[in-house]
Amino acid sequence: HNPTGALSLHLSSRHWLDAYESGWENHIERLVKSVKINLENAMETIQISGGEAPAKLGGVAPREEAKRNPLKTAAYLVGGLLILSMLGIWGWNSIRNAPEAAEPTHVQPTPTVPAPTPVPTETSPFTASVRGSIREDNFVLDPQSDGASMLTISLFLTLTGYDINTTQVVPRAAESWTISPDGKIYTFKLRPDIPWVQHTFGGETTQVLDENGEPRFVTAADFEYALKRTCDPRFREGYYFGTQLIQGCIEALNYEDPENIPSELFDAIGVEVVSDTELIIYLSDPSSLFLVITSRYGATAVPHWAMEKYGEAWMNPGLMPTNGMFVIDEWVLGESIRLIRNDLLPPDMGGEGNIQTVELIMADDNNDAYDLWLEGEIDYAFIPDDQLSSHLDQFPGQTGQITEPYILSVYFNTEHPLYANVHLRRALSAGFNRAEFIQEVLLGRGVAMKHFAPPGFYGPPPYDEVGVGDDLEFARAELELAGYPNCQGLPEINIYASRIDFVADELARYWEEGLGCPEGTLNYAGFYWEHQDEVKGSDLLILGFVSEYPDADGWLGFLYCDDALFPRSCNDADDLILQARTEISATARKEIYREIEKAFFGVDGTFPVAPIYSPIQLIAKPDWLEYGQADYFDYDAFSRFSVDIEAKEAAQGE
Repeated sequence: HNPTGALSLHLSSRHWLDAYESGWENHIERLVKSVKINLENAMETIQISGGEAPAKLGGVAPREEAKRNPLKTAAYLVGGLLILSMLGIWGWNSIRNAPEAAEPTHVQPTPTVPAPTPVPTETSPFTASVRGSIREDNFVLDPQSDGASMLTISLFLTLTGYDINTTQVVPRAAESWTISPDGKIYTFKLRPDIPWVQHTFGGETTQVLDENGEPRFVTAADFEYALKRTCDPRFREGYYFGTQLIQGCIEALNYEDPENIPSELFDAIGVEVVSDTELIIYLSDPSSLFLVITSRYGATAVPHWAMEKYGEAWMNPGLMPTNGMFVIDEWVLGESIRLIRNDLLPPDMGGEGNIQTVELIMADDNNDAYDLWLEGEIDYAFIPDDQLSSHLDQFPGQTGQITEPYILSVYFNTEHPLYANVHLRRALSAGFNRAEFIQEVLLGRGVAMKHFAPPGFYGPPPYDEVGVGDDLEFARAELELAGYPNCQGLPEINIYASRIDFVADELARYWEEGLGCPEGTLNYAGFYWEHQDEVKGSDLLILGFVSEYPDADGWLGFLYCDDALFPRSCNDADDLILQARTEISATARKEIYREIEKAFFGVDGTFPVAPIYSPIQLIAKPDWLEYGQADYFDYDAFSRFSVDIEAKEAAQGE
């Protein structure tokens, strides 16, 4: 009972009380303040669907109860309402106190022509729909967050793009760019016609207006704020990778007192707004990789005016300003999300597919998603390992694949006397029959690797051109040079693995057969992440690695002597890694990558690791659904999907 009519908030669940700690009091106090701020601001209409709760906070009639798992929906709704009230608590200060855009001082502004107000296209090429799934823990809507995904990359544009088919950086928000001869100054010319939009659930997409009633377009200031934000040590959930290359960014990130970081440090960060459509970025050192970095999450335009006003509440679904290829049309907590095309985006930015609507159902994991596919509720899903054989038997024509940028390799502790012997490392690498193992044990789900950087991304040589790979004659010769002819005297070796642990026993047998060793010489000892404390220097580790960005440096840099899993003495190959990072010529850089792979994995290579294979993920899908070259990095996401509508209707009997 509240006779004053004021808003009251009760946290009285027994579970909350059982877990209560006195340290929560400050957070609860901030929660109440956050609710007050949200209610006082103009952004008071928070759209949430689900169960019998109101579809909008503000008196709109409730939607029908969700059909899937109503108890789960109710739980998500209650949690969601609390979370949306709590937005602006943890991490609020890092956004509200972010530095204001610095005034340009070095370059004269370039005159710009006012951008035209966009209008929806009359004849849209986007007419199809597709149904998929999304994990329930994958709901981060901040495009610069470390948890960004296909969802956020569909809602927001990055400074540059990346064409997974050609492995080239392509225009996105920036229509062109120039690089200084020393590779340290990047100047971007932005499109003037990308609107900031809002979309109400089930309603229309409208352009965001500024405080003067003028339409907002994506500008250089949006990217300046975004890039400097990734240099803010208070933005703890941020995607930082690569932006540390920017002048002054490392100094800001490493400031000893983040909560009191001086504005001068942000002013010194090398991002300069020349005009609405011109942005200059200054790097600390020359870099040939920076264009790839600007195609990743850290270089996403964000609505700084909304972030400064509302804190984290700017991400309220149904009201958040976005600029990407899709907008959120419906969000039923714990159940589903619907995306539709942003019809105010310039038509030439729509991508290669024909998808207008994307329906995403919540799934716990790949097994749950595959069950939804079997039930006909979604159009595509990853095929779980334990379902693969039956799927290929029942649905041989309904299978697609994604080649992952993931590389499974054997890691040697070269500080241990056993693996300090380069001949043994070469023998162990060459003595494993990759092709037969992939075909017989993995049922074809992999690409045998001779070197470390996998195919399908910028820079690496073709997977079968550089490196020894599996060569049993070479392996046995190297084993003899190592002092273990015909495996005589070779001690028993334990193997710890991740990702491939479910077939690690078979892997050990293939190794013994290739090297001519008696059974029991190599033994699978357990899942690496459960036995880390038991691993000894004489053990072999089979682990996976994936780069943060689609360039060969992302993989080869992981092997650099000072950064490797097992540090080692630096050599000529490591010098080449550093050289490639500053080489501006794309042709020359590819040749350097080839030389690095040869130095590591050629006949005379040092073999700091032994590459085994790059996995292939198989997808259950109908033959009327195409998705171009499938992309692990989420570039363009759903805009690449294409549906043969006639074939779909024929298959479904429509």
